Amino acid sequence: MKHKLKRTFKHIGMVILGVFIVFIVLIIKETWMDQNKLSLMRTDIVQNYYDETKLRDIMKEQLGKDYLGELEQDFDHFVMSIVTERLSEYEPERNKRYNTFMSSDRMREFHEDATDQSASTSGYASDEHTYYLQLPRFYNGITYKKVKSLVPEMKRYNRLIIDLRDNGGGHVTEFAKVAELFVPKDAHLYSLTTSKGVTKMYSSNESPLMFEQIVILINDNTASVSELFILALTGNLDNVTLIGTETYGKEVAYSIREFKDDSALLFITSLMEGPNGMKIDGPIKPDVYIGRTKDEYQSILDEALRKEVSEKDKEEQLHAAIKYLNQGTP
Repeated sequence: MKHKLKRTFKHIGMVILGVFIVFIVLIIKETWMDQNKLSLMRTDIVQNYYDETKLRDIMKEQLGKDYLGELEQDFDHFVMSIVTERLSEYEPERNKRYNTFMSSDRMREFHEDATDQSASTSGYASDEHTYYLQLPRFYNGITYKKVKSLVPEMKRYNRLIIDLRDNGGGHVTEFAKVAELFVPKDAHLYSLTTSKGVTKMYSSNESPLMFEQIVILINDNTASVSELFILALTGNLDNVTLIGTETYGKEVAYSIREFKDDSALLFITSLMEGPNGMKIDGPIKPDVYIGRTKDEYQSILDEALRKEVSEKDKEEQLHAAIKYLNQGTP
């Protein structure tokens, strides 16, 4: 009798387990089908559309230089480029490029350029009192590591020039680690606003670098988290002066979703603010304006002359920073 009951319970348990497994399989199948609608559509269209030449022409027209001639990959890129294009229609002109699809070649160039720029982070003694720190990019752990290696040398000087000209930004976390070197513990560094709310980040540095005066050099190519860096310092320190021309004025942060084929989707994810609600609702203006505007540079049609004029302005800005730190006037 006991054996009979045991077998009965065993059978019942197996039936319940079987029903449960079927239920889970159905859920997984349904989820898989939902998650692969685009994949199924790609297969159907790529394999069954009646005119492959027309399909290729449509994709080539949409993708331009990102067209590969590989139907399945081009289909995915085609869909992503249309989505990002539509998203960009609702952004100000200066932010449109941050919703985009990037081919593997363009992503490779992007990473190489960002790595090279960050690796060129450097510093030197401008005079016996002043240290010059050049930050071309905030990227992938490289910038912070380079700056950190310069800290022992920087500590020997009581005045600092930070050059952010042509720094187009980079990673938010990287900018924050570098900015944290200069601001005290618990100082508000920045805020990010997304659809899910506001995230605020604070400094945890108990021994920040101390300087009598700091000058930050800026121009119209100073953008994104470089502008957050400016706000993090000006919002927490009372000894920072900005010299140069207006910054770019980029208030949005974006994410990069990279795929197996090394292509990527760039899309805006949040609005950036500096300490205590300081917004980047347009270009950040310098305290001392030296140099030509972006329009003035672009009006110089001769590229060699434009570059010469730009370099001359940069020399004047640096000279003004040194003069300001030494004499109190630019």
